Amino acid sequence: FQIEGGRVMPIHANEDECTLCDLCVDQCPGQAIEVIKLY
Repeated sequence: FQIEGGRVMPIHANEDECTLCDLCVDQCPGQAIEVIKLY
């Protein structure tokens, strides 16, 4: 992810490399996002 204009934005080119580490969730203020992990 990257922070752009005060918002957390995904980097679409890196989506296939996501390790489901919850780093993006931890960086998001107020728990405004939820990640649903499909295994």
